[in-house]
Amino acid sequence: MNVVITDFAKKRIRKIYHYYKNKGLTKVGQKLRLNIVTRAKLLKKQPYLGTIEETTKDLDKEYRFIVTGNYKIIYTVEPPNIYIVEVFDTRQDPNKMKL
Repeated sequence: MNVVITDFAKKRIRKIYHYYKNKGLTKVGQKLRLNIVTRAKLLKKQPYLGTIEETTKDLDKEYRFIVTGNYKIIYTVEPPNIYIVEVFDTRQDPNKMKL
């Protein structure tokens, strides 16, 4: 299986990095970005590792999530690919999640 990070998820990861960079914490931003990407790559060998995302049960696809730090990595499995569709800060209102 291949892990594909969607453009939207890439934007979210960049936004996280730039938030910390603008606070003068570039290394923190780099570490978070690396942790998110590394964690997402674990799905390559275990695509069903994550828990089903309850807030998306009414949608046409099954979405799952894994967590790293304060971030929820939301993905869907469509063999031969695993699509990372959202990286969401769990400290925010869940209604802000975009799927």
